[in-house]
Parts: sequence; structure tokens; C-alpha cells
Amino acid sequence: MGEPSARTLVRRMALDRAELLRLSPSALGDLQWRREGAQLLLEDPPRRIAIRLGAEAKRQLGALVLPQMDITFQFEGLTPEEIESFLRRFDLAFQRGGG
Repeated sequence: MGEPSARTLVRRMALDRAELLRLSPSALGDLQWRREGAQLLLEDPPRRIAIRLGAEAKRQLGALVLPQMDITFQFEGLTPEEIESFLRRFDLAFQRGGG
């Protein structure tokens, strides 16, 4: 098992702020969180996760227009395994079916 660490990760996601906030309860499960401006904070000392929401943008693919936003995750006091587990659950909540 790894040692607790600090780590920052940036992801570009195909969603807007409203969708992220609507799906956050599913993504964050039973973790206690609060919204402060453009970020979500999860704190369980000494562990802390800050999720910063970037500016909304649009990506155009022909006639298709998709929302996109950079999301910055900052992890403090979590082991690499805990970070991986959190990201796996987060990703699953935002997964969409393909065709």
C-alpha cells in the first residue's frame, strides 16, 4: 500500500457545469462535500479532495456541438490506491454509452 501524497490531475471532460453538479451526488457517493464557488471540496482530515471547475467551452464536430470543461482534481493525504479508487467511481458516474 502506498504512502499518502499530494497530487494534482487535470482532465478535459465533455460536460457543462450544470451536468457535473447534477451527477456529483452519484460520483461522490457517501462522501461529505460542499460547493464553494467554482469548486467542490471533500474533507475528511487529514484527507482532502478539491475539484475545481474550469470555464465552460464548446467543441464543434461538424453539426455536433459538445460542451467541454477542464476539471482540476487536487488530492491531499490520500494513498495512490485511494486516489485510483476515487477516480474510478467518479469516471463511472460520468460514463456514457457508445454506439
